[in-house]
Amino acid sequence: NEKCIPSGDHRSIQNALQKAGDKAILCANAVFTIKGLITLNSDNQEIYTQGFPRDASRAKLVVSSPDVDGMIRGANVNGIKIRNIVIDGNRPLYEGLNHNPKYQGLIAIGGNSSGQVVEWTKISHQRGWTCLHIHEGNGCTNARIENNEIGPAGRSNGTWADGISLACRN
Repeated sequence: NEKCIPSGDHRSIQNALQKAGDKAILCANAVFTIKGLITLNSDNQEIYTQGFPRDASRAKLVVSSPDVDGMIRGANVNGIKIRNIVIDGNRPLYEGLNHNPKYQGLIAIGGNSSGQVVEWTKISHQRGWTCLHIHEGNGCTNARIENNEIGPAGRSNGTWADGISLACRN
């Protein structure tokens, strides 16, 4: 059994992601308060819940600061994986701050990369224009986005947003 991170904030996860191949293994039922950006910045880094659950026991990452509009970034790196977690942008809590279409997606990956994966992840309540953005890039190939639950992703009052914004060419 690999050691998992029982709870914490964005720094608890980021500290586990220092070099290529590092994994932030989150404990089942853990809750992480996100007050800053988590960056996958080297090839083959991963964030996932230990045991790969597909139910309510997945680790939950919840925005806990009005200054945070995005949660996980991983552009221009190969083979990153975001799996079996819950991402909550906490829009209902920060409703007074309103939707801002200039804000990034809760997860932004892609760019000049290959083999990126987002699966069995629930993504909801973003304050920006999309929940999941797979950035354009001439080298963006073999991205796999499957078995995710995305939304709610906006409101019918004109503050709508995309669930998935896909611009990866292959």
